[in-house]
Amino acid sequence: MTAARVHRLDREELEQHGLAPVIAMTEFAGWVDAMRGNGRAVFVGFNAAFDWMFVADYCWRFLGRNPFGHAALDLKSLYMGRDGVSSWADTDKGAVAARYPVTEAHTHHALDDARMQAALARRLLHDRR
Repeated sequence: MTAARVHRLDREELEQHGLAPVIAMTEFAGWVDAMRGNGRAVFVGFNAAFDWMFVADYCWRFLGRNPFGHAALDLKSLYMGRDGVSSWADTDKGAVAARYPVTEAHTHHALDDARMQAALARRLLHDRR
């Protein structure tokens, strides 16, 4: 399955109306820098290793820096270590959401998925079971 079949975005639409990568990444890094204030930005993801490679690549390619440095928190690993899960196969989104339900949907659209992962991170970090 190609990425386009998953995210269902139209390439022509993106080329005509989307931001150039250098502009998008400059705005993204500006937002990250503003959100971190005087603290350190930490990349948080559900399977951070997967998402990290794309974000780091584009940051370095178009900005010459990565606003996260190499600080990352993987939600799958957090769940596995904190909740006593013994198999990586048991850390998929369905298993984690069964224990830590969130109302946000996983749609394979970046903003929706970021919101869902943020809600899941809040649950994992604050709810002790």
